[in-house]
Amino acid sequence: AIEITANALKDAKAKRLHLMVPTSSVQMEYMCGKKPNAVLEMIETLIKKCASVCEDVEFSALDATRSEKEFLYQAINTAIENGAKNITVCDSAGEMLPEEFSAFVEDLYTNIPKLKEVELGVECSDQLNMGAACMISTMKAGVGEIKTTVNGNKLPSLETAAKIIKSRG
Repeated sequence: AIEITANALKDAKAKRLHLMVPTSSVQMEYMCGKKPNAVLEMIETLIKKCASVCEDVEFSALDATRSEKEFLYQAINTAIENGAKNITVCDSAGEMLPEEFSAFVEDLYTNIPKLKEVELGVECSDQLNMGAACMISTMKAGVGEIKTTVNGNKLPSLETAAKIIKSRG
C-alpha cells in the first residue's frame, strides 16, 4: 500500500506520506489489536518503508494526550529515528485545557531531544470548544504546525485559526 500511495504522488510538487498510529493503550488494543512493543515495531517498519519512497514523512500519535508518557516518548523517537520529518500529537478526546496542552508540548520537547530536529504539529479536538485556545497555547510552546478543518469535524476551523493568527500574529 505504501508503494501504491507513493506512486500516486509521483508527480506532486510537495509529496508527504502520513502514518497515523494510536499510542494510548486503549486505542492500541482496540484499533490495532496490538500491544505496545508490537506498535513500536510497526512504527519502525512503516516509517522506514515510507521514508524509503518519500522524503517527507509525517507521523501522527493518535490519542497522544492520553498515552503513557514513556511509551509516547518511545513512539515519537522511533518515528524520528526511522525517517519521520514531521510529528503530530493529537488530543483525540479533546479533554485538555490550553495550559495543560502547552505544558504537554513543553514536556515532549524536554524529554525527546530529537523533537527539536523535526517539525512538531498538533491536532486539538474541539470537544470542549477549547480547540482553538489549545492550538494557540501550543504554538506559544513551540509547535510549528496546526491541524484545522473546513468541513466542521471535531477540529478548530480553518476560518477560526486564520482569524486568530490575523488578529494576534
